[in-house]
Amino acid sequence: MSRQNQPNDPVSNMFQTLGNVGKKAIKKVGAKAAKKLSKTVLKKVASGLLLKTAPIWGSILGIVLIVLILISILTPDLSSGKDRFGNTDEAIQKKISEYIEIGTTLGINPLWVVAFDMVVHENENLLDYDTDDSSYYFFSVYYEKFKPSQIICTKYSEEEGKENECIESYEEPEKILESGTYNTKEEIQSFFRKQGQNPKDIMTALENIRAKDNVRITTTALTPEVALANGNFDEEQQEYFNDILESGLIEEEYPQFADLTSFWIGSGAYCSPNKEINEAQWNSAFAKAGELSTYGPVFIEKAKKYGIDPVIFAAISFHETTYGKSKALRTKNNPGGLMGSNGLMVFSSIEDGLESMAKTLHNRIIKDGLTTIEKLGSRYAPIGAANDPTGLNKHWVPNVSKIASQLGGLTMNCEAYGNGMDIVFDGDVSQAAQIIASSGFKYIGKSKYVFGGGRSQSDIALGRFDCSSFVHWAYLQAGINLGPLTSTSTETLNKMGKRIPISEIKVGDILFWDTYKKDGHVGIYIGNGKFIGSQSSTGVAIVNLNNSYYNARFSGHVRRLLPDN
Repeated sequence: MSRQNQPNDPVSNMFQTLGNVGKKAIKKVGAKAAKKLSKTVLKKVASGLLLKTAPIWGSILGIVLIVLILISILTPDLSSGKDRFGNTDEAIQKKISEYIEIGTTLGINPLWVVAFDMVVHENENLLDYDTDDSSYYFFSVYYEKFKPSQIICTKYSEEEGKENECIESYEEPEKILESGTYNTKEEIQSFFRKQGQNPKDIMTALENIRAKDNVRITTTALTPEVALANGNFDEEQQEYFNDILESGLIEEEYPQFADLTSFWIGSGAYCSPNKEINEAQWNSAFAKAGELSTYGPVFIEKAKKYGIDPVIFAAISFHETTYGKSKALRTKNNPGGLMGSNGLMVFSSIEDGLESMAKTLHNRIIKDGLTTIEKLGSRYAPIGAANDPTGLNKHWVPNVSKIASQLGGLTMNCEAYGNGMDIVFDGDVSQAAQIIASSGFKYIGKSKYVFGGGRSQSDIALGRFDCSSFVHWAYLQAGINLGPLTSTSTETLNKMGKRIPISEIKVGDILFWDTYKKDGHVGIYIGNGKFIGSQSSTGVAIVNLNNSYYNARFSGHVRRLLPDN
């Protein structure tokens, strides 16, 4: 019987479908591969010649080649040209360490720098290029040289034996002798040379400048959008940069980067707690959760680590595993219906499965901005999807919502925003106030509250702040020094500027809450009924003023440190 007379042959149908997909993908992806890699066989693929000359097996080969092409395009080549096929493990590990070190020092995602290098150098011989070179596009520098404040004696004692004793004096305030902001690669390198530093070694240059007396230097991370614009990327290069990051192949090829993916905030949303877990309902629900019944504390631990709501985390897991009874959970330790290239993923333990699921939810909520159960459902279980012929996906949102209610209700409020540097300000806001209010956005989701933290450059680079050091840092980004960093506290801040009523609050004003003591916590008002600060439970985060915890502890203390105009 001829192939045309076998319309119901599932194997033929599958290959025909894959072949059609392959032809379209090869034309689009193969062209890019041919341009990037200049290999004859890929040029043939790009033109469709292999498919045309092999009608029977072309579809299968096409799919295989698509995978190979994607890996070739999107996996960075960290090997040196002369040692491409030699043992370069040590050199590669050193290169990866350089990317990670400079990323954590400057507070930028090292994956951004890798992807930037891949585009600039067309994915060839990354070992042959300086890591610092592309890093310049991702940060700006603020520098001050100052004369410290000093006590000036105006009158000495005339009493015999006490002639050197000062009895009247005044404090001469600190005086800024030189300052500057450097935003582009050329400006920063010129500044480094002026300071007698080698521009090919960013970290050493910064360290040496900071070691000088009466000098302050801070760096501010820039968003990828700004970096690409500074690098004069055209539309195709920008698209390629985004494709690299979205593919996840860098992390797959080099797991050292994968360990950092949860540390870096995406550009989708921020979440802040609005109530505590209802322990009675939480424990009652877990008591009926089969294999998951003892994992309540693990859900809370993983949710805190990845900045997501533990209730939504548990509710999705309960739904996907039928309250801890699914075969996928029992045989594969898969707590969330997590899928890989070979179907349901297999984990060595339930805890490992929960780790992977929490990381996935972090990416969907924080990175992609899917801030509600309904939005997550559109990604997890889209109604009308081809893989849901019986229409079961329509039950996903109502079931997860019901389970979340049984667990005591969501404990976090999540809101989407355009990107990590954007905020809609209410009223007439000065440039300084805008900088103060938005500079901390880069730390949301990738910072840690540390009491006494934020008072060294290493702490700042890693986002380790307490509430007062964060306020000090944010004001410094606008060129406003709130006094010696090492002695900054809520007690020093609550006496600065002038006190104003809450009804007159403006962007950039600071607020105090009576937590463990009077004025025990401080944050910065960013407009629209929200403040940003370093909270003990979340690190740097945005919180609504009507949050029940903070609202109950607010006594009306607001101070304005900026000029009224």
